[in-house]
Amino acid sequence: MKLKLQLSIKRLADVLIAGIGLAVAAPLFLVIAVLVRLESPGVVIFRQLRSGRNRHSFYMYKFRTMYDGVPHLRNSDGSAFVGRNDARVTRLGRWLREFSLDEIPQLFNVLRGEMSIVGPRPETPEYTDELPEWALEKLQLRPGCLSMSLIYGRNELPWQTRNELDLHYVRNYSLLLDLKIFFRGIWAMLVTRRGVYSPGKAHVAAFGDRAKGAASTAGYQTFTKE
Repeated sequence: MKLKLQLSIKRLADVLIAGIGLAVAAPLFLVIAVLVRLESPGVVIFRQLRSGRNRHSFYMYKFRTMYDGVPHLRNSDGSAFVGRNDARVTRLGRWLREFSLDEIPQLFNVLRGEMSIVGPRPETPEYTDELPEWALEKLQLRPGCLSMSLIYGRNELPWQTRNELDLHYVRNYSLLLDLKIFFRGIWAMLVTRRGVYSPGKAHVAAFGDRAKGAASTAGYQTFTKE
């Protein structure tokens, strides 16, 4: 099947799955929204600028899982730090992250045509600016809610491995591959929940350090809510 036809079918499937998903999850969506608002001050829906297909930027939506105003920490390779028992994360946020329920609002991004149900991981523009040349090819497709890195360990994987998996997905794209990632991704999020947290300690790493393969020497500092 020609790639153009496969991508058209993929877009149709995205709209159907996102629409049905939002309709089914609407009661849960409302409950989570109320609980997020009641637990701590701040916005209910967290939005962050991400690089989409062909580097077109868009705001990706998630339920807020951290206290408002906490610092952004990174792993030694520069990727975002997601720690177990992280003091920056609310009690509800830990539960939402455990089952990836904080990502339900991304279905709106799918309906808007900014994301796909399955695709490469969505990156921030700052991260994209520091990607090596060999990894830029992954920007040829819309970023996805589910990705190959999700089923192979997500946050346990070093940044280079995640990019290699994204590149493998783009270069070997097919509807069958999407189908495999979809079902294995749902299983990974709700059953095995492997790779929810980053291994080791966090660092305050610059983007340039990641591109050079250098590790930051700054230590992880626990945030205490005031």
